[in-house]
Amino acid sequence: MIWDGFRSLVAGRRSDWVLLALVAVYLVQFALLFFVPGGRIADEELHSPTVAALLAAGHPFDLPRLQYTPFCGGCTAETLLALPLFSVLGPSLAAWRLIPLAFGLAILVLSYRIVCRAEGVGAAAITGLCLVLAPPFFRECGIVAFGSHFEVLALVLAAMIPWSNLFERTRARDAFTLGLLLGLAFWFSYTSAFAAPVLLGSLFLCRWRSLMQSGGLAVLGALALGCLVGIIPLVSTQMALRSAHLVAEGSFLSVYGRDAFDLITGSPGLGARI
Repeated sequence: MIWDGFRSLVAGRRSDWVLLALVAVYLVQFALLFFVPGGRIADEELHSPTVAALLAAGHPFDLPRLQYTPFCGGCTAETLLALPLFSVLGPSLAAWRLIPLAFGLAILVLSYRIVCRAEGVGAAAITGLCLVLAPPFFRECGIVAFGSHFEVLALVLAAMIPWSNLFERTRARDAFTLGLLLGLAFWFSYTSAFAAPVLLGSLFLCRWRSLMQSGGLAVLGALALGCLVGIIPLVSTQMALRSAHLVAEGSFLSVYGRDAFDLITGSPGLGARI
């Protein structure tokens, strides 16, 4: 009887066991990559943990001026995540590496859950294997906390949860969560901001009839409210930098002082004025 109960438990939660196995493989892989010579820390990565260490030591809490670049809110997000770790464990590379580890696990779990919900356990297992057996460059990016690279996937995948819920049932709670995450995507990095037109465009194309009804208007209002709340960090950061004359005038979505339009028209020539 006990054995039958155990078998039914395992059979009923097969997806959870598969996910746990994938998580275990990812943890082992992360630990092995962590000790690769020359792959310990990237030069561009040094700013955010340094800021977290300064804040943990009592430096004035001026996040906009301490942010790595005007467009990298993800750098500030990782600084805030590292702050309690550094306060408790002390500033160290091992403590800092817990940040990309958390983002990597979030990417794996969210990808698995989204695919499992849509296509079943088999497809979700293949998705997880594709992530843990990805080419070396992709996996090595998973141990580096840039703030605007590998971590972007976690935010976009998190936004896909309420986005997929809205295809089944238009609830204001899911709309607000989607708007909040997409608003934060504009602050997090310009790379994650591209998720907004994709997710919102596909939602409006497929659900525009229901959204135009009386209940749908409330959902649209919740979506707009979530976007307004989510974009507050971006607006406040840019306003603080501009008032301190630390960033050139231009679009809120700027990269090293260049307007977002440059992302479409291409990189500047060698003789261009910056």
